[in-house]
Amino acid sequence: MSPHPENPLSPDYAALARALRGPAIMITLGLLFLLNNFTRFGFEETWPAILIVVGALSLIGYGRRDPRSGDLR
Repeated sequence: MSPHPENPLSPDYAALARALRGPAIMITLGLLFLLNNFTRFGFEETWPAILIVVGALSLIGYGRRDPRSGDLR
């Protein structure tokens, strides 16, 4: 039985967030090093962007969970 009986094709946002976490962090790191090399913004000023990306992906993953059972809606 599908976890989404009303729409069997609805995406699993937690799995999507887990799948995107690694590539998103690598792209963010690349952009931060690019900024470090070609602008006045150094890595020591821009590293919090990594935390923002990780936090946003965590919110995507947890946003579709049922708080009572932990199951996806």
